[in-house]
Amino acid sequence: MADFLNRIFDPVRQEANKPGGIISRYPNSVDQTDDPFVLFTKHKAQYNTRGGNSRVDLITTDHVSLYMPMAFSINDNAVFETAATGVAGGAAAALISGTNPANVTQADVTAIAMNSAESLGTAAGGLAGSAVPGRVGGIVGGILGAVGAGSVAQAAAQEYNKRAQVAVNPREFMLYKSPGMRNFSFNFRFIPDDEGESRAAEEIVKWFRRGMYPTAAGQYSFNFPDAFQIEIKNMDGMPKLPEVFLESCNVSFNPNSMSYFKQGNRPVEIVMALAFKELQPITRENINEGF
Repeated sequence: MADFLNRIFDPVRQEANKPGGIISRYPNSVDQTDDPFVLFTKHKAQYNTRGGNSRVDLITTDHVSLYMPMAFSINDNAVFETAATGVAGGAAAALISGTNPANVTQADVTAIAMNSAESLGTAAGGLAGSAVPGRVGGIVGGILGAVGAGSVAQAAAQEYNKRAQVAVNPREFMLYKSPGMRNFSFNFRFIPDDEGESRAAEEIVKWFRRGMYPTAAGQYSFNFPDAFQIEIKNMDGMPKLPEVFLESCNVSFNPNSMSYFKQGNRPVEIVMALAFKELQPITRENINEGF
């Protein structure tokens, strides 16, 4: 497996010194074994649909390989909102289904009478006034006649509601809105064994920080920062990750000591926390494609 990876990476490593990108890894041998590792590349955002022809090409002169950290999680979520259509929704549902909207009980009429003056005047007025004759209908008519009285009518309705001990069914239900935008986080700890790994850690931190910032497009505008592609290598059963932006890059130098290497006084430990967010939500079709 190591020979196979070397055949893939050796040609592109020769391009590492070209302007505009780096090829860096931590530890030094992370992409030369059978162990899982994470390959990060970056490019201009494509906002693609991640279909069969939407694969982002590897930018051979600009990628970073890091060990697979512990406890990596993928949290799928959906966005719902609570809807409450109340009396008006009930009447609309009856009309849509073709049923008789006048098929209401005395308790229904009493509850409608307790509704706010605005609801009485629009959603329930004609229905309640004509559905049930007699004393309850007269009460409804009286409250309907007091719509213009504002808070007085509302107070009267509430008092009657207290005595009748009935309430309007708000007809609440969950309404699907959209798939949620997911976040992905990685935490890496660099404890270099030699000067090469120390310099690599420094380059890697700078590479991520550079990718999350925009360039100036003018005096009053920015060009978008880079989008990242994240691939988990040498591990089966992991969903693919979509295009992402880097939302935050938090770096701590020497969090556990005040020690520095003799060469260059570089810190002996660096902790880097990366937080990514997908550019756009995925669909069921993308799940079927392996995302």
